[in-house]
Amino acid sequence: HFHEQFQQLLTNQSQCSGDLRRLLHEGLASRLYRLDVDRDLYRKRLEHELDTLSTMGIINKFLIAAEFMQWAKLNNIFVAHGRGANAGSLACWVCGITEIDPIHYQLYFERFINQLRHGHIFSAIDPVKYPAVIKHLQDTHGYNRVILLTPCSDDLNPTSTDTTGNTPDVSCEIPCEFVIA
Repeated sequence: HFHEQFQQLLTNQSQCSGDLRRLLHEGLASRLYRLDVDRDLYRKRLEHELDTLSTMGIINKFLIAAEFMQWAKLNNIFVAHGRGANAGSLACWVCGITEIDPIHYQLYFERFINQLRHGHIFSAIDPVKYPAVIKHLQDTHGYNRVILLTPCSDDLNPTSTDTTGNTPDVSCEIPCEFVIA
C-alpha cells in the first residue's frame, strides 16, 4: 500500500512533507507492532530524520526513492536489504527502502545523511532488472528528467562523467546510478 501512497505524494508536492510524516509514523507503528522496544526512542529518531530531510530540502528525493523501491519489490525485482549508509536510516526502514532496523543494530543516521553529506537514498537493485527500473522512472517522471550516470573508469586512465551524464570513451551497458532532474 506504500507504493500508491508515495505516488500520490509525488503528484501533490505542496502537502508532501506533512503527509510523508504521517505515512512514516503509520509505517513505524506497523513495524513496531509486535516488538518490545522503546517506542518513544523510535518516534524521536524518526522525527529527527524527517526534520533533517526537510531542512536539507530532499523530501522529494526520498519520496522518489521510496516509490521506486516499492515498485521494484511489487514487480519481483530483487532489492538488497540495505546498502551502505542507508541502513542507518530509520525512515528508510519504516517505508521499506531497507529491511534493517538501525536502532536495533545501533547504526547512526548521520552516517547516511547530514548537512555535509547528501547520501544515496536507495538500496542495490538486481542489475539484470535495472533497465526495467529506469523505464519505470522515465514513465513516472518523464524520459527527459531521468539522467543516467555511469561511474565507470579504467584504473590506469580514470575518466569522469560530464554534465550530460556521458562518460567519454567509456562504454557501459548498465548504468550504475541515475539522477532525476
